[in-house]
Amino acid sequence: MANLLANPEFWKAVASLAWPAVALTVFVKLQPVIRALLTRENLTLKIAGMEVTVMQAAESLGAQVADLQEKVAGLQSVGQPNDVVTTIISGSNKKSLLWVDDFPSNNVFIIEKFRQDGIEVTLSIETQEALELLRSRKFDAVITDLGRKELGVDHPMAGLELIRKVRAHGLQTPILVFAGHRGLQHSDQLKAEGATSVTNSGVDVMAFAEKYLGKA
Repeated sequence: MANLLANPEFWKAVASLAWPAVALTVFVKLQPVIRALLTRENLTLKIAGMEVTVMQAAESLGAQVADLQEKVAGLQSVGQPNDVVTTIISGSNKKSLLWVDDFPSNNVFIIEKFRQDGIEVTLSIETQEALELLRSRKFDAVITDLGRKELGVDHPMAGLELIRKVRAHGLQTPILVFAGHRGLQHSDQLKAEGATSVTNSGVDVMAFAEKYLGKA
């Protein structure tokens, strides 16, 4: 089992499963083993081109699974068809996405899933670099966090600054703010400045990608 968990191909396979319904079963069954293993050694692996520890990978997958469970429970409680899960596991044509986040490793499974679906994902860790990328080439969509540390300085509203500058340059690229509870607190302001949508849910990220990067 230790050899399996240390194998990057295992984690790529988890990311590419009937996402994430089967991943839920895998994660729940393996979670005790993962935690026991990590008390003995600190394994690292590469997912979506990023070095992450097995614990980081497990926590990232666990957060996304919990998010899915909450979304599915909400849909079932009101008797609506589970369109969210259908959206998640459907394919995508090759499109380009700019993801701006100073800790992209927090979202390795979503990024890996996008790339396996043929979406070209470009990562940026700060606002100025992201703006230069947007000026130099066309992106079909942008995902940004809200607060970032840039050049050693905390910028709690960096995502808002990025949105303002993108819109000031006349770019109408769809922008999703993917942040925590604080992002939701500033949702109205972010949308007023030009954000297409604001969420703290990985499920909503997948739905956003399906809408703007999915099937033509």
